[in-house]
Amino acid sequence: MGQWNYMAWVRGRLLIMSMLLTGREVRGLRYQRGSLSGMSVKRIAGASAADVVTITAGTFIAFAFGADATARHHFRSDGTFDTQQNNQTAVQINASTDWIIPNSSAPGAYRVRHTAESGDTGGPWTPAASINTYVALSTNRIYKVVDTTTTLTTRSVDYTAEIDDGSVSQDSSAMTLTADREDF
Repeated sequence: MGQWNYMAWVRGRLLIMSMLLTGREVRGLRYQRGSLSGMSVKRIAGASAADVVTITAGTFIAFAFGADATARHHFRSDGTFDTQQNNQTAVQINASTDWIIPNSSAPGAYRVRHTAESGDTGGPWTPAASINTYVALSTNRIYKVVDTTTTLTTRSVDYTAEIDDGSVSQDSSAMTLTADREDF
């Protein structure tokens, strides 16, 4: 590498490092970062604000006494991410992150894929038709596990949720849904 090429390479690396360390815009490039439960989203974009896709990792447990228990995750077409226990009102997990910020960028070409990793991966995990397949977020996507047993059984599934922009993965996170019906 000639001296001129080497110097240009060094200058480019210094600009990128400066941008990453300070979080400021450098020569029309901007660095944005969000961090959730060990997951990081990093994006270098042009001068306009970029969409930031994040998925809040977590475990959600639904409990019911004498009735079916249902634990749900909702990836909504308006950009929000909610949980719901049984037939109660869905609760937004984290308004500062949702699945996309700003929410006005939803649904766009974004898609979600759920990959069942362990637990009750063959049922009562629904909807089974969209497991391991990207589905458009132009429609609300609800993933749930149900415990209808009257014995001391708990239904649970560990899965990975991944969102892409139609072609490139934007973020993924480990999730757990657990439903526990108890009849004494």
